[in-house]
Amino acid sequence: MKKKCWFFLFLSLLFCSTVYAQSPPTTTDIRIDQRLELFTIIAYLGGHLPPPIPSDYATSVDKYFSKYKKHPAVKAVPEIMKENDIKATFPMLAFYFDDIASMKQILPITDSATLTKIDTSKLESFAKLARDFETESKFDVFYSNELTDFNKWRANVWDTLLTHQLIRKLSMFYGTKKSVTICLSPLFSSDVQLFAPRREFTDSCIFIRLGYSSFIKDYSNKKTAPVFNEKIKLESSIWHEGGTTFMRPLIEKHLDELNQARKIFTPALETQLQKADAQQWTFEKFIIEQLVRSATAYMIRIHESAELGDLEISKQENLGFPYTRELVKFFSNYDNERNHYPFIESITPDIIRFFNSKGAE
Repeated sequence: MKKKCWFFLFLSLLFCSTVYAQSPPTTTDIRIDQRLELFTIIAYLGGHLPPPIPSDYATSVDKYFSKYKKHPAVKAVPEIMKENDIKATFPMLAFYFDDIASMKQILPITDSATLTKIDTSKLESFAKLARDFETESKFDVFYSNELTDFNKWRANVWDTLLTHQLIRKLSMFYGTKKSVTICLSPLFSSDVQLFAPRREFTDSCIFIRLGYSSFIKDYSNKKTAPVFNEKIKLESSIWHEGGTTFMRPLIEKHLDELNQARKIFTPALETQLQKADAQQWTFEKFIIEQLVRSATAYMIRIHESAELGDLEISKQENLGFPYTRELVKFFSNYDNERNHYPFIESITPDIIRFFNSKGAE
C-alpha cells in the first residue's frame, strides 16, 4: 500500500512539474516607474491627457511643476500625439527608453503595431527635451519626496496580490507562469494598459500600467492618496491584461483557420463595439477580446461568486461580446479537465471549432 501511495505521489509531482516546465518561475515587480512618471507629467502639464481623478499626488504635481507648463518638452507633445492619435497611451512611450538620465532608446518603435506612424527623429528630439525637463525641474527631487507615499501604494497592492493569490490564479488557469510588472500610474484615470511592444516580450512577461481609476466618493478629493488595491478592480485588470498575453499569440497563430468565423463580425457588431469602446475594431481583435473577457468572467465567477460572475457576463454581452456566457461554460469544462488540457493552448482546436460553428449558424 505504501509503495502505491508513493508511486501516485510521484506521478502527481511529475504532472505538476510538466505543466510549468515550459516557463520560468514567476517574479512580480510593483513600481512607480520614473520614466513613466516623467512622460506622464510632461503630457499632463500641457493638458494633453484625460483629467486625472483628484488626489494628493495630483495636487503635489500641480504645485511642484506648474511653472514648467511652457517648457519645450510640454509644447512638443501634441506633434507626436497627432501622428498616431495616442492621447491616452502617450506616456507608454517612456518604456522604449532606458533610465531618465540618458534617455537612450532601448526598443525600436517599429516593433509596435500601433506606433508605426511616429517619426523616429521626432521621438529622439522629444527624448532630449524630456531629459532637459528632468534636469531643469529637478524631477529627481520631486520623485524622492514622494517615495514614502510610493512605498505605501506598493505595499497595499502587494498585500492584495498575496492575500488573494491573484497572479497565481492567473497562472493556474492558463497553465503557464510569466513574470509580472505592475507600474502604478496615479495621474492615469483609464484603468489599465498592457505594454506589448512585440510578441517575444509578452511570451514571458506581463507588463502593465495600472491607473488610479476609482470613482468612489471617499477617494476622490485633493487630500486623499490614490488607491490602486481595490480587489475587484485589481484582479479584473490583471486577469484581463494577463490573459491577453496568452490569447493574442494563440489567435494570431491560428487566424487563418477561423475563416468561417469571420461571418460573425458584422457591421452591426462593429458599430456596437465602437460605441462601447471608441477604437478601431477588427475581427482578430474581437475574437481575442471575446476570449479574454469570457475567461476573466469565468475566473471572477469561481474565485469571487456566481453572482459577480453573472454580472460580469451580462456587462460583456451588453458591450458587444455575445458569446460570453457560452464561453464561460466552455472554460469551465476546460478547467475541470486539466489532466487532459494542461495549458490553454491544449484547447486551441476546440476554440477554433467553437467560433467557426457560430459563423456557420
